[in-house]
Amino acid sequence: MRPYEQRFVWNLDWNLLRTFMVMVEQGGITPAATFPGLKQPTLSSALKRLEAQVGKRRVNRSSTHFSVTRWARCFIARPARFSERSCNCLSC
Repeated sequence: MRPYEQRFVWNLDWNLLRTFMVMVEQGGITPAATFPGLKQPTLSSALKRLEAQVGKRRVNRSSTHFSVTRWARCFIARPARFSERSCNCLSC
């Protein structure tokens, strides 16, 4: 295995990260399911796969509660800034 292949970002499924960011922005799995192309079972599965891939819980949730863990807020901070900058660049 090449050194760069051992890096976390090399192995991260970026589609799962994007889906997780939609869940966070919308405030939960059910609200995110109104986003075009996303359904509740798909979102739940994506969250489980992301948590398994990263090895940490991303959210505290129940049928009436959804909150992002402190670790998850740090985890998505940089991609969120990158996403905002990309949108700003594309609108130029």
